[in-house]
Amino acid sequence: MSTVLAQAVEELSGSTAELPSALRRLMVIASRIKAPDLSEWVRNELNGYLGDTPVPEYRQGTAYVRLHFLGPFGSSRTIQVGPWDLPEALRPSEGWGYLRQSVAALAELREGENDPAIALPAWWITAARDLISKGEMVSVEMMGLDTAGIVFARTHITSVLDQIQTEALSLVLALESVSPEIGTVGGPTVDEPAVAEALRNLTINAGDGASIVIGAGNAVATGAGAEARVAPGDVEALLREVKRAFDDEAAAALQEAIASDDGQAGSAVQSWLERVQAGAFSIAGGMASSGAYDLAVMLVGQTFPGWGG
Repeated sequence: MSTVLAQAVEELSGSTAELPSALRRLMVIASRIKAPDLSEWVRNELNGYLGDTPVPEYRQGTAYVRLHFLGPFGSSRTIQVGPWDLPEALRPSEGWGYLRQSVAALAELREGENDPAIALPAWWITAARDLISKGEMVSVEMMGLDTAGIVFARTHITSVLDQIQTEALSLVLALESVSPEIGTVGGPTVDEPAVAEALRNLTINAGDGASIVIGAGNAVATGAGAEARVAPGDVEALLREVKRAFDDEAAAALQEAIASDDGQAGSAVQSWLERVQAGAFSIAGGMASSGAYDLAVMLVGQTFPGWGG
């Protein structure tokens, strides 16, 4: 009998038309291996990124505006402009061009004959007409602005769906390489280091320095430190990243701990990590304490390969 992991691999290897079904299987896997961050990512892709939920970088894009004008004798013309072509007061704000829809909705949007658009509100139309009358906004001669909307390129939508599928496929293949029994009832969970490591290879960038790092105990972490990478033995880089993610006190304390451990990671560094876990240092805004501790462990492990923690 085929396992849920094998079924997910098969579906994710095919057309994006099967993406919603494949992601639901991935949600089952995430639940059974006890990976709440992975579950959250999958749930957002299936339901859409609602409210203030951070939107991954691959779903972000420039907000182009479609302007539809009406003229005499039933004539009409439609033009498309970028935000730089509009008066500053009417330029789409950050987030207007984000694709927050569910993967199923995105699949439907890309199937139309034209690039889909979301209508801009009445106040925007009124303000645009006023600026056009003053000659301060792009227009069509002898025509009046009728409607306007934010345009989503179908090519971008297709690219987004492909990237979601590729990320998910990479993950399930990594899990399968650890054990084909992952995702079965009673199978391996993130408590096993190999499973946790496979999950940590998936990092979803959410822009503005924020990342969703998938892995055991990780949480949505914000700030440049969430994507930090330190070369083995580069203590200076380690301290710099710690200072960015925490504060000067944390970096100074870690420097003292490394000196106490004769330039390595030993009992003093372990004590420093325990202080991080206990919340002894200030952390970057928006970073959960559990995510901060995981980040500290990751940075120390990168700097001192083979360190047992």
